[in-house]
Amino acid sequence: RLQMDAGAFKDSATSLAHATQIGEGYAKPPSWLADSFRLGGEAARKSGQLEQAVQLYRRYLEIAPPSAFDIPDVKRQLQEILGT
Repeated sequence: RLQMDAGAFKDSATSLAHATQIGEGYAKPPSWLADSFRLGGEAARKSGQLEQAVQLYRRYLEIAPPSAFDIPDVKRQLQEILGT
């Protein structure tokens, strides 16, 4: 997150990809995993890696709790990327 705040979106995307890879390895997904996918999608989008952003946003939507406040924002970002 600190890398994103500093505008280092490509570095942030790399770091968050590593975090999600680690998180996916747990038998029970850690509570931070969904947010890592969302932030990874944001970083990928801002660094121009749109296909990666779509994959990360979709995974976020698969595992985020239904009550997550940012689901509508993620869906809107996906629609913008996909042009739907």
